[in-house]
Amino acid sequence: MDQLVALPVFGDAFLLRRSGRVILVDGGKSSVLLAGELAKYGVSHLDIVVCTHADYDHAGGLVDLLDRSAITVGEFWLPGAWAESLPTLLTAPVEVVDDLILTLDREINARTLDADSEEFEEQMHSYVSRRRNEYRKAEPPADRDDHNEPFKSTREQGATGQWNAELPLDEDAEERAVRAFRSGRSRIRYRVAKRKVSKTVATFWLGLIDTAERIRRIAVQATHHGVSVRWFDFGEFAKTNRAGGGDAGFLIPLNAVELANPPPPPIGLSFLVRLTPVNEECLVFLSPNIDKFWWEWSILFTGDSPLGSGKNYSVSWLRWPKMRHAA
Repeated sequence: MDQLVALPVFGDAFLLRRSGRVILVDGGKSSVLLAGELAKYGVSHLDIVVCTHADYDHAGGLVDLLDRSAITVGEFWLPGAWAESLPTLLTAPVEVVDDLILTLDREINARTLDADSEEFEEQMHSYVSRRRNEYRKAEPPADRDDHNEPFKSTREQGATGQWNAELPLDEDAEERAVRAFRSGRSRIRYRVAKRKVSKTVATFWLGLIDTAERIRRIAVQATHHGVSVRWFDFGEFAKTNRAGGGDAGFLIPLNAVELANPPPPPIGLSFLVRLTPVNEECLVFLSPNIDKFWWEWSILFTGDSPLGSGKNYSVSWLRWPKMRHAA
C-alpha cells in the first residue's frame, strides 16, 4: 500500500512508499530519532535517500544513519554543488577551514560587531547568490549523459574512488578531519573573545564549518557502505531553466539536472561561496501520479525552496510535467 509520512524528527524528513519502493527525503536533525521512527514503520532498506540541501534540520539525521543503524540504502541523491567542495573536504579538510578563516579575516571588519543576525544573513546570502550567478554565466555547460547513469561512490569507480585512493578512509584520516573542524571552531570563538568579530558573524561562520562537516560525513558514509551517489545540480538548471534526470514516473527533479559525473571544483570561488546554503538552490523533487486511478496524487517535495528566483522570488521557475494531479 502506498504511504506518505512526515516523520517527527525535529526537522524535515518524509518517508514515501510507492510502486514497491521506499524513499526518504531529508533526515531531520538526529540519526537516532530518524532510525527510531523508520523502525516504527518497519523500514530496514531505503531504495533512495534524497538530501535537498545541507541545512542541519534536513541533513543532520543523514550524516551517520547507516553507521548507527542496520538500515541499508540503495542510492543517495545529493546536491551537485556539494561535489565542488568534496575533493578538498575528503583529502585536506584543514584547507577548507583555513580558507573560511582567511575569508573571515579579510572580508569581515569591526563594522559588523553590532550587526543584526537576520540582516547579516540576508546580506551574506545575497552576496553568495550574486557570486554564484556570475560564475555560472561565465562557465561553459557541463558534459551530460543522456542516460543519467549513477555516479558510483566506491573505490573502484568514479571521482570518489580517486579521492579515496589519495586518502584512505581510516581512523587516522577521520581523526584529522575532526581535529580540523574543531580547530576552526576554536579559532572563530577566539576572534569573538578578542572582539574581532561579533557573535552574529561567528554564528554564521560556525554554521559554514558545520555544513562542511555534514557534507563530508555523508560522502564518507556512502563510501564506507558502498552506496551509489547520484548528483543533481541546480547550477546547470539555472543556466537553461530546464530540469532533467531522476527516475521517470517515480521521482524526478524540477530544479536540477542530473549529471553522470559530479561537477568539478569551481575555480576562483571561496569556500564561503561554495558552502553557504541558499534556499533558492534547495532541490525540489516530484513523485508523479502515473496510476490510472483518479485518487492517486502527485507529491511535491520542496525542502526550503521558494520555488522561484528574482526579487522576492517573484519569478517562478516551476514547470509542471504533463501528468494528472499534484498535491
